[in-house]
Parts: sequence; structure tokens; C-alpha cells
Amino acid sequence: MLQGAGVAKGLPQQETFTQPVATPEFAHDLSTAASSQKNRQDFAVIKHPEQLLGAFRQRIETKPETPLGLIQTIHMDTLLSAAGDAAPVYRGQVHPEIMRFARQIRNKGATALYPIGTFESGAYSELMISYFAATWPQPGPKDPNWRPWVGASVFSIDNYAPNLRIGGRESLKILVQALESQTNLTVLPCLVTNTIGIGGLLARSGLDYISDYPREMRHSDEVKFFSDLCKNTERHGAKQIWKNHLTRGSNSSSPGEHNLEIIEFRVPGQHNRMHRLFHYDYQGTHGHKHKVFSVFDPTAGFLPFCWIIDQPPGSDQAKLHLKKLGSQSPNNPYVNPKDVWGDTLQLKVSGASAEDRAKTIAWLAQQYGNAVGGIFKYARADMAHLPDGQFWKDFQRCLANATRPHKHPSFIAEAYCGTHGHLAEAGLNPYAKYILDWLANRESEVVHDYLFSSGGAIFLRHCVGFTANHDDKACGSRPKQVADFAAMLAMPFGKILVAQGQLDGISEFRFSADMHAPHHDFKELFVQPRWNSRKQDRNNVDRFSTCMRRLGRLAELPVFRNPRSATYPAVFEAFQDQHTKQLPGVLHFTRLYTAPCGRTDRAILIADYYPGMRKEPLVLLIRESFHLPSDLDLNRYALVSLLNGRVYEATERHRLELEHSGAAFDTEVTLLMLVPRKKADQLLLTGGTGRTGGTGRTGRSF
Repeated sequence: MLQGAGVAKGLPQQETFTQPVATPEFAHDLSTAASSQKNRQDFAVIKHPEQLLGAFRQRIETKPETPLGLIQTIHMDTLLSAAGDAAPVYRGQVHPEIMRFARQIRNKGATALYPIGTFESGAYSELMISYFAATWPQPGPKDPNWRPWVGASVFSIDNYAPNLRIGGRESLKILVQALESQTNLTVLPCLVTNTIGIGGLLARSGLDYISDYPREMRHSDEVKFFSDLCKNTERHGAKQIWKNHLTRGSNSSSPGEHNLEIIEFRVPGQHNRMHRLFHYDYQGTHGHKHKVFSVFDPTAGFLPFCWIIDQPPGSDQAKLHLKKLGSQSPNNPYVNPKDVWGDTLQLKVSGASAEDRAKTIAWLAQQYGNAVGGIFKYARADMAHLPDGQFWKDFQRCLANATRPHKHPSFIAEAYCGTHGHLAEAGLNPYAKYILDWLANRESEVVHDYLFSSGGAIFLRHCVGFTANHDDKACGSRPKQVADFAAMLAMPFGKILVAQGQLDGISEFRFSADMHAPHHDFKELFVQPRWNSRKQDRNNVDRFSTCMRRLGRLAELPVFRNPRSATYPAVFEAFQDQHTKQLPGVLHFTRLYTAPCGRTDRAILIADYYPGMRKEPLVLLIRESFHLPSDLDLNRYALVSLLNGRVYEATERHRLELEHSGAAFDTEVTLLMLVPRKKADQLLLTGGTGRTGGTGRTGRSF
């Protein structure tokens, strides 16, 4: 049975629309490219066609049911560095350049921000950044995927204290409230469910909750060897290759002196291999002593374990812990070293006894609740598929107690390995990566079966759609990236996630968990190359970034995001079977949203992944596709392209002709809506008569 059947039973005789609200100008307008085409009949263009849909109805008529809408991932350092050397928050006010930067993000369509690095990274992580930044090769001119500071993670959380640049919990609260009240951007922090930073307060206070190495290992021998190696490097044929220290003030979660020493030595019994010993020690201001040994194999990565000697104030003896470094699989102690972050420890969230598990969950919930209570309404759970579904139920129950009297944040969840259903059952909104896999394989028929046959459209209301995570490189040509993002936008996801740079046309940009990217580096490395590329491919780069930004502006429309919006397949003349409606290589969704006042918005996406292979143009049957009654007079309505603003006659059969002069493009994207002719005429920007000649030709989207 189709989702939402019966939502829109017919078009009222006279639809009314809210008065268009003034919106900031787009940086570019696709009508410019469209109007430059030669030998084209006069046509009408609407500069802001999204105003014909209920772009502002949620704010006017109802409370937003999907307030996150389009979530923009960004590095917190990028946002804060907009203030330059000045304090981001001073005397209760957020620096105006930060707010200006945030408004730019909002004007591109984002309704929420997920800033990676919201919380303080450990001092050990900072020292490792200094080491890798000073020793690893600098980027080449054709290397946009350069990762300069590998090994130090923004998820090496010290104590869920605010990023050191913010200046404290109260300043973080001021920043979040200013972004929400002045720019309508909801801010989501991160919850790292599987790792804790080495040396941080969380690690020191919660060592008993962090995964142990298998008991049979004789770790005392290794610690004795490491200690002797640091004191007597020449005896072992070793050498010190780096030493540095970091002093943190009283406003840090780990105030005091932090030191990192790196020694290169030959592996006993394998003298042809060189390893590096990372020796970290911390002397806190209150007498806390903390020492960590971990080993790095330059050919493989960090070995997945570290040895910790911890001596709290007042203790005569140091306690030795052998702990597992953070990885992608907390259930498997024998992880691939390349999957290990060298500055994090693994939480014991699974595989423990019921009593230990309960203590771990309650302890972590208390620490996180202290950080987010009263500030954040939503949060992103990193690697949420690693703990099981029961963990999430127990954790949210404990978090509710820890954040009272405030409500605990609702979670969107990074999810892989087929765990989406379990996480949704536990009350989280998981990423729907399987949709992305189908798009990558161009399996449009699988997507249609899922949406229109198996009830997938209903499930996706609880999911997050994305085409690039923060550490995913956008794949495929620019036209395919536009088509994939348009498909995600038009599917019935409750929320959409975009990576930093994606809406700006910087599709090569990425930063992983072990990469810090301050604002000045982001601008130098990723904005300038984009401008340089314009010299060779200016038209395509401009059109790509314009399309992505236009799509971003459409992402929050109720017709796409409201859970009451129904999803149907569009209908083409070539179809014989009105139930399966398959057409290889074409994604086609009709979206209908009926507002509480009775007004109905109608939009259709058509993403053709093989347009150059079609002998005949696709012919869209308007009445069937929009679920219109047979007695409706189509002459009173018009079709408007959401991507370029062009207006067409609303005829029974709409011919979709290719717009690339016969050249074999990768994809062709069309986004059409049905609106009253009178309202379309009121918003016309350019064109001959204000009406099309009924040719049925569409404006090129890319």
C-alpha cells in the first residue's frame, strides 16, 4: 500500500497562498545560464520559485515538526576563527564576524549546525597535533585531500568541557543561544560513544570503565622495557626524535604541565623494523601524576593498546592499567592498527558484566549530562552503531536523570552495518547509508521498491539523509553529485545532512576525526583551489555551486521535510504497469503536502542518470503524477521549475527534453511544482508574454 494514500484527494477550486516573504538574494541565478541559450522561445522566469510553495508555512501556522531540516557539518575551529585573534564571546556578546559567518551558512539553506570539535580535546591530542604538523609533508598544489595532522582526533574528548577557544560553559551557552535566536540555526554537539581522550579528566576519573586488554598478557614486562628505554636510549640503540610540553591554565579540564616525548627504537627480535614510543606524562596542579606509553609503527599505525600508570593525589602507589586504544570495533580487541586513533581509549560499553555495564552507562550519562543540560536540544552520536540498542535505551534513561530539570537532547545517529532499525527503535534518528549505496550503484528500481512497496517511505521519516559525511569524499562527476543530493532532498527523510563545503561547490573537501581544520587553513586550502579551477572550467563550477545552494535552500520546505508529506511515484507515458512504475536509471518522486488550512503543495523530482541513452524524451503525465481529479481545469495552473524558475503550461503531457544539445551528460535533474497560474504571474521576473508557448521544454538544471 502506498504511503500517505488519500492525503490529497483533490485540488480545491481556489487555492490561496501566503504572501511571499523577502529572502536574501542567491549568489547566482540559474535563469542567467538558461536565458543565454540561443534559438529558444520566450519564457517566463520566477526568481524565487520556492516562495510559491509553503516555505514559511511551518513558522506561520504550526510549530516546526522537523526543526533540524538541513544540518550543516562544520569544524568548530572554522566557526570560531571567524573572530580572528579576538575572543569569540566577550562580555556576553558573540563576535559579530562569527554571527555574519553563521548568517551566510543559514542563507545557503542550513537550519542546523553540527560543529565537530565543540568540546575540548585532550592535551595529549594537542601535543600530537604539534608533532605531526611539524613532521608530515606539506600539501601539493593538486592534493585537495591532504590530511596534515593525522593521529590527533577532535573526538579525543577531555571532559566534555567547551572548546578552549570558547572560554567556558557559560560562553558556550551564549554562543548557542545567539545562533538560535539571531540566525535560526539549531546547534548540535557530538556524543562520542566509543572513545575517551588519553590523559583527560574523563580518562583519569573513569579508568575502570575503559576496556581492558586480555588478562593473560604480561604487561609489566613491556612497561619495564619502556621505562628503561626512556631513561637509557643509547643502551637500546634508540634516539629521541621529538619532545615538547604544553601548559594549560586553570580554565582547562586538565590544568598543569603536559609533556610528550617520542623515541625511535628497533623492535626487539626484528632489527630491520623501527618503532616509535610515545611517552606522555602529566603533572596536574593538584598533584595528579599520569603516565602513558603507546607504540607507533610507521608502516601500520598505532598498536591497539597503551599502558597507563595513574597516581591520584594522596596515593602512595601508582596503579597500572593496560587499555585498548579507540577503534571502530569495541567488541574485538585485535583491531587493525590503521583503524586506531592514537590519542583515544575505548569505552567498555559492551561485553561487560551487567553490573559493570550499568555503572559505565550511568557514569558516562552523568558526564555528558553535565555538559549539555540546559544548552542543547539535539546532539549527534558518533559511531552510534557500536553500542547495541539496549545501551541506547539505558543511556537515554540515565541521561534524563542527569539533565533534569531540562529535557535531554534527542540524537541523530551515525549508523552503519545494518543497525538503522535497532537505533530507530531505541529513539534515535539514524543515517540511512543504504540509500546512498543504492544511488552509488544507480539502482533506481531498488529505491522505488523500497519507497513504494516495502513501507520504506514511512521509516525514512525517522532517518537522516546524506550524500557526504564529514569524512566522506564526494564521488562521481559534478552532475551526479547534484542528482544524488536532489534525490536525497526529495526523499521523505526527516532531516538532511551536508558536509562542510558541499553547498559551496567544494566537493573535494573532507576532514576526518583525526584532522583539525581551522578557518584560515580551510580558506587557503579549499576555497582558493576552487577559484583557481574557474579559470579552466568557470561555467561548470559556477553552475554546480549554484545548483547545490539552490537545493540547499529548498531542503527545509514542508513539502519535502514535513512528516505529513506523502510520497508517490511519478507517472510517465511509457509505463504500462501503474503499480511498479519502473524506468531504469530514473528516480521519480511526487511529494504532496497538505497544510492544516487545506492548501496543498505539489512537487516532482526526476533524476535521470542515463539521459544520453534515451532515444525518446520522457513524457510526464501531469494529472496522474500529481494525483489530480479528472475534472480539474489544468489551464488555471502552471508548472514551475524549482531549479531555474522557468514557467511552463500545465498540460496533460509534459515533455522532458534534454538541455545539453545532444552531448552525453551524466545526469539530468528536474524539480517541478504545480501552482495556480495567477500566483505564478504575480512573481514573474523576466520573459516575453509571461506565459510559455506550451513547448514543454524544461530549463537545464545542470
